[in-house]
Amino acid sequence: MIMTIDRYYAAKFAHLVQQLDEFAEGDGSVLDNTAAVWFQQYSDGAAMNLNNMPIVQAGSCGGYFKTGCAVNVDDGAPDLHRGNSSVACEVNGTISQTKDTGTPAEFGNAPINKYYCNLMNAIGVKAGADGFPAVGGTEVVTHFGMYDDTRDFASGGENPPRINSPGEFAELRAGS
Repeated sequence: MIMTIDRYYAAKFAHLVQQLDEFAEGDGSVLDNTAAVWFQQYSDGAAMNLNNMPIVQAGSCGGYFKTGCAVNVDDGAPDLHRGNSSVACEVNGTISQTKDTGTPAEFGNAPINKYYCNLMNAIGVKAGADGFPAVGGTEVVTHFGMYDDTRDFASGGENPPRINSPGEFAELRAGS
């Protein structure tokens, strides 16, 4: 059933991208000046986290982003942890809750917060002196959200909310 649902949404996303590409704007198309983004609610459903989540983006947002390539913002190692959600699925299709579900906190810590910083900077959002988006801000956005490292909050972590690795993913920027 998941594949059927994913095919449906992939077709809808492809249609949107096609439509954006058909409208002329300036020297290119609307698609050239935007970034249409598609990703799932969770990457590891049993853990309800975003670790290792694939994101599909079409458009360069006016040349801000690279296009036509796949970028792995984690370490790209062949043994990159894929999560343990499948452990919860049994042959008969029922779900069982185990302590083995979810991506271990030490893996998959390329935070989506950094991608959101990329998107905000691409469209011209400005931050206050603290790096968080702010009305009337004048700085580049470097902070978004409360946490950017699963180890800070996994299993009821005791660390206060914080952004450990501010900024955006340079790997996604055109020219890098």
